[in-house]
Amino acid sequence: MINTNGHPVLDVVVLGQKSLDYEFDIRVDGQSQFHGCDTIQSEIRRINVVQKFFQYCPRHAAWLTADELDQKLLEAVHKHSETTWETDATKEEPTTWPTEEYDLQDLMDCDLEIPYIIPDVMDAVQPMVIGGVYKGMKTSLLLDMALSIASGTKFLGHFEVAVQRRVGFMTGEAGIATIAARTQLIVERRKINSQLIREFLHVTPELPNIGKPAGVMDLLGWCERHQLTIAIVDPAYLAMPGMKDYSANVYGVGETLRAFSREVMKRGVLPVPCHHSIKVPSRFQGEPLELSDLSGSGWSEFAGQWFLVNRYEPYVDGSQHHVLNLRIGGRSGHSSLWLVDINERTWDVVVRAYTEAKADAKERAEWEKRRKQEAVEQDQRRRVLNTFEAYPEGEGDTKSVIAAWAGMSAKEFNPILASLLRDQVVEEFEITKGNGRRYTGYRKVGRRQQSDTPTDFKSE
Repeated sequence: MINTNGHPVLDVVVLGQKSLDYEFDIRVDGQSQFHGCDTIQSEIRRINVVQKFFQYCPRHAAWLTADELDQKLLEAVHKHSETTWETDATKEEPTTWPTEEYDLQDLMDCDLEIPYIIPDVMDAVQPMVIGGVYKGMKTSLLLDMALSIASGTKFLGHFEVAVQRRVGFMTGEAGIATIAARTQLIVERRKINSQLIREFLHVTPELPNIGKPAGVMDLLGWCERHQLTIAIVDPAYLAMPGMKDYSANVYGVGETLRAFSREVMKRGVLPVPCHHSIKVPSRFQGEPLELSDLSGSGWSEFAGQWFLVNRYEPYVDGSQHHVLNLRIGGRSGHSSLWLVDINERTWDVVVRAYTEAKADAKERAEWEKRRKQEAVEQDQRRRVLNTFEAYPEGEGDTKSVIAAWAGMSAKEFNPILASLLRDQVVEEFEITKGNGRRYTGYRKVGRRQQSDTPTDFKSE
């Protein structure tokens, strides 16, 4: 078969779909040339398929371009989606959608009081995302939160906890020894009675697969056994292994997160997944993160409330001292920005409003700048005075010669000389050099007038 442009006939047929993967067949003149299963609605994955096709079937490169094959793959996906939609629509029985709706009066009668676990920080009705930079103390902050909610004590020693809840903490990176050591430190620092709340916090180093119904049911079974109402998943990417190829697909990630959160919240459990941010460019280091800084697609859209953590100051190795930005927000309307100073060795935590801390930091920086400048000026003044004292018989000279003796430029020397004149420590006098010309000289007050004998320095 030959098409209108004289080339063989190319066709791509989608044979089926499983989740986001399409089973497809690339045919030339009706004969199968390449069979595969991939996420070909993604441009990146299509490029990969095209490269493999020409690798295995190089003879077709003589008449077929990569763009033409890419377009055929995309058309096949669209055609399959349309056909599947129409077929499924005719097969399905009519439903009673929606199962939940409200009229205007219902909305007017709604109870608008938002149930908060931590007032203006964490509510009980929106899925929460903890996001932050690599090695940004996310797990430690989550552990502090879990212990605070379980014990009813202040989160980070600052934010009041309104409702004591049972918390499940799933952590797959830190290791149970690290978690235990940090737990003991926080409990001791906060003077929490661990025996009274031992059933209010349960920790496991294992993570369920929240991208699969079976994994979600495992999580819910754990929560039901211990009557847990908050489920912290740290980190989320290890609990979503099936999404490794789709992390840039907002539809796939969004649907997975929505299905997970709806199922657990329907059972009275608040999901709190922890997620990494992108690598923050150096020009933004020290600045608070935005939701758009979360790695991958779908996370910023999913978050109903959030903690976003970034370093305010670079970490100094061995110091165990961390200064962090903490951005808090949520759909319920709470929003704030904080600076958190943590001594990791003692778990002494100081939380301050970001704007207040920034203003103080600016004031401290200006004071430090003034202090350094004053120290420099004092040193320069001392050098100039020592230079005057070093002249034979206390005599003076022109300012260029004195500046040279002091090892200073005119820009450095002139302000110091002016201040000594104002303080009447130094005085002007007329000096005659060896060339017979008269110049303005400078000497310490109370010294006799300099003789006409010139110095060995070059005159002004």
